[in-house]
Amino acid sequence: MLRQRTTLAELRVILARSLTATSFAEVAKSGSFAFYLHDGRTKVDPEQEMSLELFEHVPGLIIVPGGSGTRRASGMDESAVSASLLLAEAKADQETNERGEFAASLTLGMIVGDGDLATRFKRLTYGELPEENMQFLSELSALREEMDGLANDEMRFALALPKLRFINTTFIVQGTSMKLACDPAVREAASTSFVTSVQVAKGGARDVKALLGCFEAVEKEVSAACERLLPKMRDAVTTVGPLKGVGKARRTVIVVGGGIAGSFTARWFDRYYKDRFDTILVDPKE
Repeated sequence: MLRQRTTLAELRVILARSLTATSFAEVAKSGSFAFYLHDGRTKVDPEQEMSLELFEHVPGLIIVPGGSGTRRASGMDESAVSASLLLAEAKADQETNERGEFAASLTLGMIVGDGDLATRFKRLTYGELPEENMQFLSELSALREEMDGLANDEMRFALALPKLRFINTTFIVQGTSMKLACDPAVREAASTSFVTSVQVAKGGARDVKALLGCFEAVEKEVSAACERLLPKMRDAVTTVGPLKGVGKARRTVIVVGGGIAGSFTARWFDRYYKDRFDTILVDPKE
């Protein structure tokens, strides 16, 4: 993974490091290659590599060995080239350190609570752990988050009950196609306990925590199975994962309409959450 504002000069340094174990290693290390745009005909001049950003300005890229790269650009000031490469190497080092710190702090709760990280985890563990295990944990996590935002017990119960029934019938009950990493006997006991608790709740004791508690044993076993694969996720994040500064994957907020509410909302996001979101205001006026 490359950060969003990576320049081609930085990419040259990253390639020199990441391709050490490939047949392209010597060419990458020496810098004797050139970048061409996706049409295969337009060459990127060495001077442009320092200012062109990979995702912002370059729609596609082809690497051609043998061309004069930044390290071998005869028409450039050597001191300028060296300074640019040193800066690129420093940024690459910083990015590597940030990835390492983020990987070390990565927990299952962080993965479950972030849709992008959960998707990466499911792809990474495909074949070792059925993806419905992460889906089950995500459903429970999202429901708890919703419950925390409600103070009214009646409203909390009315919102939680259909979702808990969905979780039970989809993931827990005997005969479901979902393959949770959990003992069948534990799942059967959880489903029976849930049905009994619902009947009790209808009698007046509407305790959402008690209903959630029916699934705790299943959740514990599924979480343990996912935890065992966390080292694999941490290793992947260290080499190709998101930056610590990104934390949860950076999102784009689009506000449609630049009236009083729209402009206020856009400015609010831009002022208080500019480190987490890219804000776009859409309006026909200037």
